[in-house]
Amino acid sequence: MRTSAAPALIAAPVASATPVAAPAAACTDCWFTFMHDVARSGLQTSQTGVNSATVANLIIRWSYLIDEPTTASPIVANGVVYVATGAGSVIAFDAGTGTPIWRQQLGGPITMTPVFDSGLLFVATHTPPAQFFALEATTGTIVWQQSLVGAERGAPLTLNGVVYVPVSGGDPGMCHQGGIYSFQELTGVPGWQWVVNSIPNDGGSVWSPVSYDGKNLVFGTGNTCTPGVANANTVVQLSPAGEQNWTTPAQVSSYVDDDFGGAALIMPGRVIAAGKNGMLYSLNDQTGAIEWAVRQTSIDGDGSIGSPATNGSIIIAPSGFLTDPNTDPSAFVGGYDLNGNLLWQVPTHDYVPGGAAITNDVAFVSIDDSVVALDVSSGEQLWSFPSPFDEFFYASPAVVSSGVYAVDSIGAVYALSLGTSTTASAKARNVLLEEARTRRPLRQPFGPLLRRTRGGATLARY
Repeated sequence: MRTSAAPALIAAPVASATPVAAPAAACTDCWFTFMHDVARSGLQTSQTGVNSATVANLIIRWSYLIDEPTTASPIVANGVVYVATGAGSVIAFDAGTGTPIWRQQLGGPITMTPVFDSGLLFVATHTPPAQFFALEATTGTIVWQQSLVGAERGAPLTLNGVVYVPVSGGDPGMCHQGGIYSFQELTGVPGWQWVVNSIPNDGGSVWSPVSYDGKNLVFGTGNTCTPGVANANTVVQLSPAGEQNWTTPAQVSSYVDDDFGGAALIMPGRVIAAGKNGMLYSLNDQTGAIEWAVRQTSIDGDGSIGSPATNGSIIIAPSGFLTDPNTDPSAFVGGYDLNGNLLWQVPTHDYVPGGAAITNDVAFVSIDDSVVALDVSSGEQLWSFPSPFDEFFYASPAVVSSGVYAVDSIGAVYALSLGTSTTASAKARNVLLEEARTRRPLRQPFGPLLRRTRGGATLARY
């Protein structure tokens, strides 16, 4: 079902009608945003040396315990790993050694994955009114700061000198007027705003990352506080000027909790998106028309907030949102062909809130308390790295030429690189496990280790 609606725009001052072009972004050893790129593909196209024949040789190169709750994925740019935490810290690490380069405290919890562009790091606090920052990437110095009306969770999009920021917090109890804010990257000067719901204090939000299809912005929206809003619980396409092209709803009632919380995956001619209504969709990128729809989970509202990824021929999509494995054992990671046919699935104990990081024929996925390497074609498990602290991997991993980077829910950061043998990998893992047992992590810079344990059938979440 496709509907159209006039774009809801809020006028804001701009420095000029034409966006200021930021300097070309130089990025090596790069995973500069959530799901790698602006198409949210999850595909690393640079050479990493990791494939199905070598992945078993991954060993721990360094580890660093921040000891702060963490849900945001790490990003990597120019030999630096950036991690943001739920305690408001942004920390830059030397990718080769794990040595901290700088740490910036932003004064509120961070749940979004930062974005690197043009020498700047863009990141926001979560709690309304969220604060959006541009940091100097080499020092962590605050370049500019803007206040948002609601919360911030999804990764922004940087494009031609403009940063497009999703704003959330539209559920009952808050009912913020969420949508998309635009700012000049270098100065923070505000541009246009687009809102899900034109009625103030009636909810509607964008808590998914913002994707780019080469011409337009694409993103998912959430529910409103009353029914009847056409742009809620939909996938929306906007021009870079904020003009709405199409919206495709997943649910007739905008009040139902059927948000699109994961990233929209951009593929040639199509958009792949999963909703909390339990469906995985392929949409025509020109019209928004539904080309196919696959049911992933049986309970409406317990669908996916994960993000699909692709190598171009197989779509890897997580399913299940806060599902109870005793009543709805439908949480899994699935491989689909381009027609939506399920090729393979890997059951998970809990839902997968992120997405796959793909290199060559291997997909790295954060499943429960482990980072797991799956064969892209078959779903066969090739390798796994369990958290030595028995913690949930909420954040998606990043894979670049220098290695695989992952962070668990207490902010333990892991750098994994190819070693010489499976014996070396097992030995390194045993060393870290022993460190966990003795409560002596490899590095412990910010206070004592706080062990968190799983209770019953549900992993700890933050």
